[in-house]
Amino acid sequence: MGVPKIANEKFEAYLIEWNKKRIKQGINMKIVYNNESRKYGIKREKMKLTEVRYMKKEQETPVWIDIFKDYVITINVQEEPICFLIKNKETAETYRKYFQIIWKISEK
Repeated sequence: MGVPKIANEKFEAYLIEWNKKRIKQGINMKIVYNNESRKYGIKREKMKLTEVRYMKKEQETPVWIDIFKDYVITINVQEEPICFLIKNKETAETYRKYFQIIWKISEK
């Protein structure tokens, strides 16, 4: 959620391979990109099991948040990326609710 352009620039090769594995395992993904990352989102839109939306320009975020199972990872992508991982079912559910709000107000 809120994937900034710099995240794609730094990690694109890894993300392409990760998505191939995800798709092979039959895992669905919904992702909300910052508007500035639309070129990367368009690539993801073509992938199976993938739904993409875009934040409005005034809603863009400088961090990247992933939610999976009972985990939430927040990545501040800068010169030296900083990330933290939370393993907590309630926290993951709270972030999923937050994601649904962002999903509803994001653009296709």
